[in-house]
Amino acid sequence: MQRKKRQEASPLPELAELQGTFDGKLTVSAAPKSEIKASFDFQGKAWQWRDYIFNQIDLKGGLQDGIVTLEPVRVQSGESLFAFSGSVGGKIPSGRLQLNNIPLELLSEFVEVPPTIAIGGLLNGNVTLAGSRDNPQANGELAIANATINQTALSTTQGSFTYDKSRLDFQASSKLNPQAEPIVVQGSIPYQLPFATVKPDSDRLQLNLQVQNEGIALLDIISRDALSWIDGQGEIAIDISGRFDQKQGRPNQLRAEGIATFNNATIGAQVLPNAPLTEVNGKILFNFDRVDVESLTGKFSGGKVAVAGSLPLIESKPQKNPLTVTLDNLALNLKGLYQGGVQGQVKIAGSALEPISAVGWR
Repeated sequence: MQRKKRQEASPLPELAELQGTFDGKLTVSAAPKSEIKASFDFQGKAWQWRDYIFNQIDLKGGLQDGIVTLEPVRVQSGESLFAFSGSVGGKIPSGRLQLNNIPLELLSEFVEVPPTIAIGGLLNGNVTLAGSRDNPQANGELAIANATINQTALSTTQGSFTYDKSRLDFQASSKLNPQAEPIVVQGSIPYQLPFATVKPDSDRLQLNLQVQNEGIALLDIISRDALSWIDGQGEIAIDISGRFDQKQGRPNQLRAEGIATFNNATIGAQVLPNAPLTEVNGKILFNFDRVDVESLTGKFSGGKVAVAGSLPLIESKPQKNPLTVTLDNLALNLKGLYQGGVQGQVKIAGSALEPISAVGWR
């Protein structure tokens, strides 16, 4: 029963499943009324840890005054390399971590990713560790080679971060192609490591997303081409706030505030396979727990489409001005069902996650 609980709590195998052999040397010395001193230099090959295979493991360092110095620890699996140099066990541990070609698929086993988003690529970076056991600190720069989202390649992805007083502050940018405007994400998330005693200043989290013009094609990737940005100008700026539940290890009470503007844009949709929406203009406001469409107009199938009103993001609530889609003189050709002009309104209730529509035709 205890073993089953440990397996559910961590995606890693138990240490008892680590198999392999080391070659090397260990030197230990001690004197009366003094602490033990030691030095070690080990090399291992062809190690296996359940599904993980390590071609080479190097462990070199020493022990003095209760402090373990590593210079370095190197673990290599194929083209992937994890290396750490520094000291652990003292009041002020320090070190430098090097990551080369670490598959993001491996990291996704530790970080919960929405099932509709598949990430890929190779993580590279350098991280400096400092602080103390009670207040661990870290800062570093990371980059992702061959990055993909939902099997779509990204041009460049890089970022930096700091961790101090149980709070992670980060910023990252990514380009869908060399000519596209960068997608910029900034954030601050509280997270207290299990062994740390210093708590974050609050449980509040903050995320900021900025994307414009060609960068809005991110919608294509996330929606798996249900929506596609074809052309035009646009800008999206969203601030997401909420609280991070340390016990559950996940955010809650999320709210979004921001704005999206579109100017003469062309947008495709799978539900409109024959032709895209053209000349799309308008403004959408993200007001905490709802979306307010001030006005959004476009042309489709020889007619006009206009959208205005409000829709809750998550929790369904009655709205004074419900989201309404007005169709004006559209020419539809539904094979075997209907061919002709369409005018009418579609009122949408519920929420953005679970919309409910009521149609009125004229």
